Amino acid sequence: MEKAVEIGKTSAQGSIQLFIGVAASTIIMAVGTIILSRLMTQKNMDYTP
Repeated sequence: MEKAVEIGKTSAQGSIQLFIGVAASTIIMAVGTIILSRLMTQKNMDYTP
């Protein structure tokens, strides 16, 4: 039974680390997209209405 508790704790720690990593990745991608959209203008994209 002690082994199962140890495996559960290890699994919980890994899940938390995975969640933090995915959240950080999403935030970094969002910030990058916002910066890129600010740098690009309609002239850069050859947009003609």
